Amino acid sequence: AGLLYEFDCNCQFSTEFLAPVENLSATVEGNHVILDWETSSNPIRYVVYRNGLEIGETTVTTFTDEVGTEMTYTYCILAEYADGFSLPECVQVEFLVGTEESIETFSVYPNPANNMLNINTGNAEFAYVLFNGMGQVVAKGNAHGAVQVSVEGLSKGVYFLRITSNQQMRMEKIVVE
Repeated sequence: AGLLYEFDCNCQFSTEFLAPVENLSATVEGNHVILDWETSSNPIRYVVYRNGLEIGETTVTTFTDEVGTEMTYTYCILAEYADGFSLPECVQVEFLVGTEESIETFSVYPNPANNMLNINTGNAEFAYVLFNGMGQVVAKGNAHGAVQVSVEGLSKGVYFLRITSNQQMRMEKIVVE
């Protein structure tokens, strides 16, 4: 949403659209992102891009990339045919180093929220980040045990709260009324 990447691929595009890859998916295992896709035709090779830069090529419908920095990556695959390239097929991956998907004891309330959002993780130290639907940070901070976050000035809608504590991470969907 709102991301624009230019590809420097020295591509020869024909006036006809060539078949792009289909069902592109990404799986994170440790510090590797594994890309899988399908194709309905027979390209010569596939060119793999990460955040707009070419990182490799393959002749099979899978590719593994090693990453180490926490961030969101956009992967795109172009299929190369004898008479040109396809349009890119892309997928976004959020890579968080050393995280798990849950924090043992926590609560977030009320949801939906009007003025204040309460976050409680028992006795743990944690960091929180509240994102709007466009991925922009609207609130963030660090706390020990519990914190109240004001949502009074936020527009009505759906937000996402990321809570990180002791190498664990939890995402919650929050509705602001």
